[in-house]
Amino acid sequence: SGVHRGERVSRLLVMTDDGAERFYRRVEALLRRRGARLLALRLDVDAEKLGALLFGSGHRARLLMLDHKEAVSAFLLALAGPST
Repeated sequence: SGVHRGERVSRLLVMTDDGAERFYRRVEALLRRRGARLLALRLDVDAEKLGALLFGSGHRARLLMLDHKEAVSAFLLALAGPST
């Protein structure tokens, strides 16, 4: 692929925007420890909305970790929307 080892993202953290500061500090510490292979996205949704989208009505999800490169790619492509 021509990409040097360590320069590709293989894990993705998707988080909501309604967590406490302590939660985001812990995520930041995780990002510092794991380096360039971990990407984090903070979405403009709350835990109820993300939980409902992922698991159905009545569920909450504040953080989702995708750890397979195919799942990471599929999620990022879905965020980008349909190709033209």
